Amino acid sequence: MFNLNTGDNHSNQTQAESIVDKAILEIRGYIKTEEDSYKKHQETGIDLLVSLCQKTAQIKKSDTAKKELKERANEIIKRVTKNGKQPVCNSLFLKLFYVCFYRDDNESVTSNAFSQKKMTYYNAYLYCDRKYGNEDSSFSNLKEKLQDDGITSVRKLYELYSKEYSDRNKEDRTKYPTFTHKDKLFSIHSKLFKKVVDEDKEFVETFEENGFKIMVQVSKKSYEKAAS
Repeated sequence: MFNLNTGDNHSNQTQAESIVDKAILEIRGYIKTEEDSYKKHQETGIDLLVSLCQKTAQIKKSDTAKKELKERANEIIKRVTKNGKQPVCNSLFLKLFYVCFYRDDNESVTSNAFSQKKMTYYNAYLYCDRKYGNEDSSFSNLKEKLQDDGITSVRKLYELYSKEYSDRNKEDRTKYPTFTHKDKLFSIHSKLFKKVVDEDKEFVETFEENGFKIMVQVSKKSYEKAAS
């Protein structure tokens, strides 16, 4: 009796390994192209980013390929960990980024220049994933979409993501209620301080603002501290 599952598993493993190996080979080719373009002040990073996005999406669809990539990335992280401090490598994109950029010299992924490059490409990826990922989970037409939107460099995507992130933070802050009744709070404090002096015990008073209940608590100790 033949064990068909064993054959299938072997086939899947081989296929998964080829996905990771081919991804690394292609991306490293674009890394070399970018390094050559950098010397001529012509680098944009777009082709490299598109390849990283597409290969990340491809690996994401295979559990075995994800496991393979995770193991390779973890091995690199072990090598470059210093004083117990590990580099941030918590997403599939970053794992692929580390594996593709790593060379035998540890400095290849521990320098400040690499850290900046990593965050630039990662933020660019997050922008692409948010804006284009839902339309096409494989990013098959990503380069054309970027061209249609007038985006010609990874640096531009990084700036767009940073601006969106900043704008979202500003919007989130406006959702929180603003405390406006400072005079009321001061008045309650003054009233309770007077009671503490007269009666020598702790007093508590509450009031509501913007749906929140605010409690003012005054004791002789807090009064003496405020008066000192």
